[in-house]
Order: sequence, then C-alpha cells, then structure tokens
Amino acid sequence: MNEQQLMTFFGFGDDHVPLVKVAKSQKRQEIPVSFPTRKAAQKSIRARSTLMRDALIHFETNPDVVRISAYPIKLEYEVSDWNGVVSSASHIPMVGVWSKQKQASFFDIIPLAMQDERKWMEHQTSTLKGVYWEQYRATYAVLDESSLHIQPRMMNLATIRYHAYRHDDEAVTAVRRALSLLPSQSTIQMISDAAALPGRVHVFFENDGTAAQFRPLPEVKRAFSALMWLAVAGEVKVDISKPISFASTVTKTSHVSSAKGRED
Repeated sequence: MNEQQLMTFFGFGDDHVPLVKVAKSQKRQEIPVSFPTRKAAQKSIRARSTLMRDALIHFETNPDVVRISAYPIKLEYEVSDWNGVVSSASHIPMVGVWSKQKQASFFDIIPLAMQDERKWMEHQTSTLKGVYWEQYRATYAVLDESSLHIQPRMMNLATIRYHAYRHDDEAVTAVRRALSLLPSQSTIQMISDAAALPGRVHVFFENDGTAAQFRPLPEVKRAFSALMWLAVAGEVKVDISKPISFASTVTKTSHVSSAKGRED
C-alpha cells in the first residue's frame, strides 16, 4: 500500500468519520469541548474532556505530526483469562496521529484518578501495546496529567498554538528573510527587530467608504505570530523550557533554507 492507502486504513483518510460519537454530557463531570485543528479531516475534533484537548494541543504543535484523527480505528484481538479461556475483545483509541516518518501512533487520554481506580488498566495497556505493534507495527500509549501538564511546556504550547494560527503571510515572509540574515540562534526580539514589520492598524470608514480614523493595534505582534507559525511548521525551534517571551531563544532548523528557496 502507498502512504495514502495506509493513512486511510489506519483512520487518517480525508473521509474519516470518528468511530465514537462524543455525547454532550460525560461521566465524572468531564466537559466535552470542540478543538479547531488544521491537521484533521474534519477541521474540528470533539474532545471528550479538557485533558483530551490538552493532548491535542501537544499534537497540533508538533511539527512531526501531519494528521490527527479522533477515534480512528477499531482493533480486534483475543484475550485469555486466568483459566486460559480465550475470548475476543475490541478497542477504539481516543486519538491517533500519523507522523512525517509514516508511523501510526494511538493514544487514550485517561486521568490519573481514573487509572488508580482501574487496577486492571496497567495490564490492559501492556496488552494493547503488544497487539498494536504485532498487528499494525503501530505504537500505543496512555497519556495523563503527569505527561501532558508539565509546566511551563504546556502553557508554552498553548501560546504557540494560539498565535500560530493568527499569522499573516506577509509577516511570515518577512520573518523568514530576517532569519536568513541572523545567526542560527537568536531571540524573538532580535528576529522581530530584523523583520521590521509595520504594526497593525484598525481602520474606521465613513458611509461613503473613505477612511475616517485609524487606530493602531500595538497588542498585535505580527513577527511573534509568524515565528509561532514557523515553529509549528518545523522551520524553527522555540525554547519552551521557560515561559515564552521576547527574550526566548529561537533556533533555526534545516527547513528554513529550503523554505527560503521556495520563496525566491
């Protein structure tokens, strides 16, 4: 099978429909939320909890992830009890991701408190890891707060996602050019200064269409948003070991030169 056929097989095709419909209300007071995305067929994923949403933020901002899918595939496998009796079982993971390396990975996002109550989960997770790999050469893992909510990483990824999808193409082009003139490592402030982008202005119009008033929007940082977009695209790496600021270190990757070449 080619890559497109593999993606369809694993539930990452353009026509994929989630195999589970998330209800408006959940047990344990989980709050379902809609998660806008540029990496899923539906352009929006219905997350069954805010914890699942946080996992999606990780995937959405990971440059190696090219496709995200909710409830992508149904795994059929056999299990045996303590007496050796074999029975069939099935499993639908909450989230699947397809990487640039053409690797399928599947995840369940389950709070630690729920895992503590389900003493059988550790054994099930181990079983599913083996079955996913044996049947599909795919990986499987359970994610929870201990892996998702590491700070300041989680806060920084949310910042990157928020600004990345509010960029404008002119700013991205200017920031790429600025990067080509700067060392391999610089700061957000240095790149912003080198890009020298004019600020955004809100224009108020008269009834006849003529401009009546201009209001500068200093809160809109065009170079900052463009850099966050380049981070999601994998063209730069932003230091997320500390809260992101204009003093944060930005490292160019090998993708920058090829992107610059496409512009020229």
